[in-house]
Amino acid sequence: MAAILIGTLDTKGDEVAFVRDLLRNAGLDTLVIDVGPLGPPSFEPDISRDAVLRAGGTSAAEVAQSQDRGEAV
Repeated sequence: MAAILIGTLDTKGDEVAFVRDLLRNAGLDTLVIDVGPLGPPSFEPDISRDAVLRAGGTSAAEVAQSQDRGEAV
């Protein structure tokens, strides 16, 4: 079995890491995807926000220009 965790690692990284570790300790493979729009992630995800943004047709630089977290999300 596997679990995919999608989270804003710039603000909720500690919480995502906690859940990831619980799942791993229960024997599940995990995949962590970072969708935190502005700050650096608190740990290295399996799929970076840069990869997510590229897939969405934008970049971290474009998102950061607004400095509006609500708009970025």
